Amino acid sequence: MKNISTGIDNSMFVCPKSTSRNEFSIVSLRLTSPLIVALTFITLFHSASSKHPLLTSVRHHNSRHHKHLQDRFKRQQGAHLYLPGSYVTDGGDGPDQGPWEEWSAPTPCSRTCGGGVATQTRYCQPGYQCSGPSSRHFSCNTQDCPDRADFRAQQCAEFNNIPFEGVNYDWIPYTKAPDPCELNCMPRGERFYYNHARAVKDGTTCSDEGFDVCVNGTCRPVGCDMMLGSNMREDQCRVCGGDGSTCNTFSSSIPMKDMQGGYNDILLIPAGATNIRVQETDASNNYLAVRNTSGHYYLNGNWRIDFPRNIEFAGTRFKYEREPQQFPAPDRITALGPTTEPLFVVDSVVALSFN
Repeated sequence: MKNISTGIDNSMFVCPKSTSRNEFSIVSLRLTSPLIVALTFITLFHSASSKHPLLTSVRHHNSRHHKHLQDRFKRQQGAHLYLPGSYVTDGGDGPDQGPWEEWSAPTPCSRTCGGGVATQTRYCQPGYQCSGPSSRHFSCNTQDCPDRADFRAQQCAEFNNIPFEGVNYDWIPYTKAPDPCELNCMPRGERFYYNHARAVKDGTTCSDEGFDVCVNGTCRPVGCDMMLGSNMREDQCRVCGGDGSTCNTFSSSIPMKDMQGGYNDILLIPAGATNIRVQETDASNNYLAVRNTSGHYYLNGNWRIDFPRNIEFAGTRFKYEREPQQFPAPDRITALGPTTEPLFVVDSVVALSFN
């Protein structure tokens, strides 16, 4: 039986330019009701100490920022290495007892970069009963991939040239299914997804956030040191194993009153910021936008409204949410960071009109 699921929520906010007589346009609107934007971010810099929510300058402490990124990069080195310092196990419960044979040689690493998995197995000697695990899995090749390609997306793309019900599709990951370690893919531009495999390849991340990976179809814990079974965690500064002493937290609620139609700068987030969270506290017809200091918009700029989605810019992945996907609704933008450039958070006061 084919495993096809439908009902993906892909509501559209603003259509592209229409070729029909019905045409969408965006017009300016003056905000008539108060709106509060709550924001939090953590930065390695002291520029967040300004009492005004719109930071007018960024003090570049590049040496500290570069050291932070270098430390993060160093802990991800592991090309062609097996790293059995910590591991997860399968195949048995209870204390490790019995005359076990020696562990086998590790299997080939499941990935050449980006954090693969290798496995060792062992067998109880004939005629005896043993307790404890019969296999153990550990990390290997944990260095970043040069092209930073999405491993799950690569697995979906393997089906692009295989006809599906007589049609060749461009398959992309669908990550909202219940089991994060199944290979669920959806055709680009379509509204259904298909279960191509009961398990993704070992070393595929369980989600877009965090380090945990799938092993034998089960999500298993990975520490910030990229090691399976590790208890190492990032502190609020995103320093692996840190104590939170190397950064400052900036948090504020900004009442947005008497804003003019168009784009209104709210905040300048400095480079190196982590754990970014900006959200409207109430439903509104406004949209949060993000641009850099040269005026280039990464999100909701130039009178265009983006779909809620994950988007990569400024060296990190931003998550743009608008729930419920209707008018009015509150916007929310989050990112783990660290960011590689200063970013303006902008409130766009717009409305839709139909001609």
